[in-house]
Amino acid sequence: MTILLASLIFVAVVLLAKSNLLTPDDLTDEETKSLLTFLGVAFGVVATLIGALLANQHNRRTHMLAEQAKFREQQLALDTEERLKLDTVAKVLELVTTDNAYAPRARVAGAIATLMQLHGGVVSVRVLGELWEADAVSSSTAVWLIDRILRDDPPKEDETSEAAEVLSLHCARLTPSPDDKHQERFDWPSILLDTWPSAMSFSTRNALIAATTQVLLTRELNWWASGALRTPVLTLVNAMGDPDLGSCAALVLKKLNDRQALRTVRLDENDLALITEKANSAEPTAWFSSVLDKLDDWASEVDRKVSMAPNALGSSPLVTETPPPDRPGGRTSAG
Repeated sequence: MTILLASLIFVAVVLLAKSNLLTPDDLTDEETKSLLTFLGVAFGVVATLIGALLANQHNRRTHMLAEQAKFREQQLALDTEERLKLDTVAKVLELVTTDNAYAPRARVAGAIATLMQLHGGVVSVRVLGELWEADAVSSSTAVWLIDRILRDDPPKEDETSEAAEVLSLHCARLTPSPDDKHQERFDWPSILLDTWPSAMSFSTRNALIAATTQVLLTRELNWWASGALRTPVLTLVNAMGDPDLGSCAALVLKKLNDRQALRTVRLDENDLALITEKANSAEPTAWFSSVLDKLDDWASEVDRKVSMAPNALGSSPLVTETPPPDRPGGRTSAG
């Protein structure tokens, strides 16, 4: 608008100069008529320009007010949704208990599944861990829910890390006890058989490898050799592609292979060569070395009938050097 106004003024000055209207001589009737015509057109253009400016200002103000009203409505809707969500979560949690005790497993499973469907965040994962510890939810349900959390796209770092930690702390519940009539049961997140979640945080991957290693100690080798051993072995083979913890997975596999514990699992020559190469570069922490020592004893006693309990420390760091926090997917593990 400013450029247009300046252009009009420039044209007016040029026309006045060319028409000799600025000379001191009296104007003829023709020149007077031309001047009045010019002034009428000029005033019309200026009035049109002012009207356009006022209309533009009005439209901008109307648009700004509409945007502010829209934002307030959206914020009000979000606040209302959040309040309804909190009310629903509170009511769902009430379903977990009945008469100062935990409700039946089916009811608890439905409640915790609903809570996670409502995106309860870390709270829902911690509630799951407490319910699992109290045997208020079955291992199959707990693992299924953890698998869903690990499959979230995009993954939520705090939730996946907490879910992996819960899995590591409760790995003794993943296999049946020696007196369980369902000896074929082994609960495990299916995502770890499809691929290794290299893009997840370091603490998540650390806990998953710790869980995979410790779960072997929950039952004797003879039980694993009956068919279930392939599941943790396949998980560790996938984990060898981890940029930070692949050497730890290879170290576990090398320990098993050196003790002839992988006889029932067919690994090709390429896998065995990669296991040896990566295991030589591993620098395990004292905590992980103690787990490996237990694993060494476990693999040596092939006729052992009593299951060995895993370490009760959960999933402390496996390697002496953790990746810097600014690396994609890398976070320093707390343990």
